[in-house]
Amino acid sequence: MGMTSLGLAVASAALAVASTPIRTDVEPVMDTVRAGEFPFLIVQLSDVNNRPAPAPKDLPVKISARYPSNAVEEVAQSIIRAGQSSATIKLPPPRATGLIYYWAKQQELFTGGTFVMVESARPAAGSISASPYIVMLRYSPQREFLANGKDPVTVHAFVFSRNDTPLPAFRITLFDSSGTINPVPLVIPQGQGSGTATLTSRSPGEVKVEYVSSVPRAGLDGDPVLKIPFGPPITALQLSVHPQEISLVDRANLVVRLVDEHGTPLATMRPRTVSLALDRGRGTIEKSELTIPAGASEARTGFSPFWWGTMAIAVSSPNLFTVTAPMEVKFPFALLGISLLGGLAGAYVLLLRNRRTKPWRVFVGALTGFVFYWACLFLSLVGLPGTIVLNPLSAFVLSVLGGWMGPEIFERLLARFGFAKEKAKARGAA
Repeated sequence: MGMTSLGLAVASAALAVASTPIRTDVEPVMDTVRAGEFPFLIVQLSDVNNRPAPAPKDLPVKISARYPSNAVEEVAQSIIRAGQSSATIKLPPPRATGLIYYWAKQQELFTGGTFVMVESARPAAGSISASPYIVMLRYSPQREFLANGKDPVTVHAFVFSRNDTPLPAFRITLFDSSGTINPVPLVIPQGQGSGTATLTSRSPGEVKVEYVSSVPRAGLDGDPVLKIPFGPPITALQLSVHPQEISLVDRANLVVRLVDEHGTPLATMRPRTVSLALDRGRGTIEKSELTIPAGASEARTGFSPFWWGTMAIAVSSPNLFTVTAPMEVKFPFALLGISLLGGLAGAYVLLLRNRRTKPWRVFVGALTGFVFYWACLFLSLVGLPGTIVLNPLSAFVLSVLGGWMGPEIFERLLARFGFAKEKAKARGAA
């Protein structure tokens, strides 16, 4: 029995780790408040399967409001603590009446939002119908949804009475191009001022929700068609380092991909910006900001180390969790040894060819052979591709040449940097 309990505990822990939040869902404690009252919102973290997901770390959340005038302001901030999956946030009394849209912004997650009706607002008198009732349609959250059949859109229907008479029950018929809206029809119980339906889509593009009719008959305030955007179900970043183990003189390729919940690369419908940073270690990333163009799923850059040891490279993008990939940088002992041997060999051949050469010239060759190989590697002194220069045979041969040339290599390097010309000018002036 103890082993069974332990197994269940391990399985539950593994499930909790696997359940990573991808979005915030926002729900009002009360969808209608009076002017001057404090609205409360419940911000829920949900995974790709619409299940509550614990925060892997403290996640700061900002609450913003869009008023009927389209004015926008940030109204509250909160933190969903590590291990928690939701938070209830108290908002200040709204600065306006009418239908207010609140949304919760967390930079590594998709945005969630909802509507709250602040009483005392009345729709405009110029309705398209003489009915004593008016219907308003909205959807939330107001963002691009994932076309995976699991990212739900909430369609809100609000009803009002022109003369403050009690509201009857309403049956509102809506048509949507995805064919997934539920329930059909949308039913608002007697005395209540709003009802909701949900829909999803598996096809990127625009889903249209059209108001058809209501019983009892009601006029419509606003556009009769809601246009809801759906995009590819990109839920994560993937960073690949090739190779994961390099030497101090090597270069690693960094590949950033946009992937779905299964790790399958997905092409984006619009350009996506990703940022790379060195989280640990010393080196340089060729491009710290990449743009993945529309129609593509990945972008590439390179990394060159300044030191050896364990490195960690992080990649981030709006609405997606930051991902870190490790790599190991080794000191190039083998290449250094080959280069020193090559320098000694080149100087020794010179000693055999010219008996007047001093024996200490062999040890100087070890230094000049290494310097020449370094110049070939980092300054492209001989114009060979880096892959050829890094070959151990090339390291030996080039170091042999450096050992043969001896101190002359320093004059060549001075000329490469322009110092030899300055020296010649100085001699001419003298």
